[in-house]
Amino acid sequence: MATYPNPATRMIDGVYQVYRPGGFEDIEGPRERFVGAGEFLTHTGSGALTGTAAGSGNMPGWALDKTTDEVLTAFVRLPDGWKNFAVNVLWSNASTGAGAVRWDVNYEATAVGAARGAGTLAAATGTASTTAFLLIETIVLAASAAAAAIEAAFTTFKVSRDADHAADTLDNDAIFHGLQLTKV
Repeated sequence: MATYPNPATRMIDGVYQVYRPGGFEDIEGPRERFVGAGEFLTHTGSGALTGTAAGSGNMPGWALDKTTDEVLTAFVRLPDGWKNFAVNVLWSNASTGAGAVRWDVNYEATAVGAARGAGTLAAATGTASTTAFLLIETIVLAASAAAAAIEAAFTTFKVSRDADHAADTLDNDAIFHGLQLTKV
């Protein structure tokens, strides 16, 4: 019976890597990071964090209205080993109205000792379900256009419902539940 040599392995911040020609590569570790509504704070506007509305299933979310652009912000550390990431918005319709919601996600890596700049904006429009509080996932930054992650930096996310955009046609609150970040 043949024997096979064990390749060199290491673990950095919970991510296992194996040595292959050319360097170490991840063999397992976090591939997704959910940034829930509870990790966001109000940046501008008066969105309300809620999770107790009748029929909401107690899913926490920020109620963002149709008349005013309301912006939320979160400060996130991505897992080590992430080179690029895709971004999806998880949200629901607060009522049974039909229409669409325009989502803007501004993101920027910020290293310790560095000031935050203007960031990069990605936007997408998602169609609302006419079933209240049905969870919807809208791709804002696809894997094919993934954002670059910077090792040892933090990422600031600003999320808003672009209420005055022509594509935003839902006449009631949209509930923002969080961002699904996926390693690419």
